Amino acid sequence: MRSLTMLATASVRPEEFTVYTVTPGLMGFVWFFIFAVAGYLLFRSLVGHMRRVDHNARARREAQEAAARTERAPGRSEPGTTGSPDRAGR
Repeated sequence: MRSLTMLATASVRPEEFTVYTVTPGLMGFVWFFIFAVAGYLLFRSLVGHMRRVDHNARARREAQEAAARTERAPGRSEPGTTGSPDRAGR
């Protein structure tokens, strides 16, 4: 194990590595591109799910409002009142 550590430290000379010689290179670009595409696809998926949730909530709210309107439709008595509204004046 000690020889492996010595080999790793001996092969690296600090003067070989500078800001101008160490770059991400092609593999850095490829990985950055992969992560950018993955982020874009995840964001599009999130937007699609949020639209679906919003659509379902709007449909549920409209259905509840329609059900409430049919309960209070003209010709029917309001809850808590007696008699028919058609015969109220007679």
